[in-house]
Amino acid sequence: MPETDRIIIRGLKQNNLKNISLDVPKGKIVVFTGVSGSGKSSIVFDTIAAESQRQMNETYTAFMRGRLPKFEKPKVERIDHLSASVIVDQSRLGGNARSTVGTISDLPAFRAGNYYWRMYVGSGLFDPDKKYKDYTPEEQNLLLYGSRTPDGPREHRKIEGIKNQFQRLCLMKGPEEQRDST
Repeated sequence: MPETDRIIIRGLKQNNLKNISLDVPKGKIVVFTGVSGSGKSSIVFDTIAAESQRQMNETYTAFMRGRLPKFEKPKVERIDHLSASVIVDQSRLGGNARSTVGTISDLPAFRAGNYYWRMYVGSGLFDPDKKYKDYTPEEQNLLLYGSRTPDGPREHRKIEGIKNQFQRLCLMKGPEEQRDST
């Protein structure tokens, strides 16, 4: 495995970890397991995620950095080939019996009242008071695909459909959009 295909961590002394060195493969699902207090969270959250976020924050202007959360530099000799990371919080999922993955995961791009919601309502294609279950198949296609049929032409230049938009914004990030930073 080439060096760039893994995150290299050397001399990690975070929390209860004492001079730990490890290589974490990139492009794979990696699971850290162990008994309570064994250092799983120290590796994942306090080291990899914190350093990734800290490096990403350094790319923003001073104005933006002043408004972002602050992350301490981990106690580590070196971390190489670290990419931007997605941090999945350990806290228990909230919500209630009516909660959905969308409401629990707090997807900001698809929330009532925000920019995208106002754009969709402002297009005149949707009745904001109508429940999705009452939509006709054509109205469902307009909301999901931005067209009257799944493969049809867009009805409004700013409405691409929430399914297409979610795929573009959240799922379709190819390797060319994911950059390594050391």
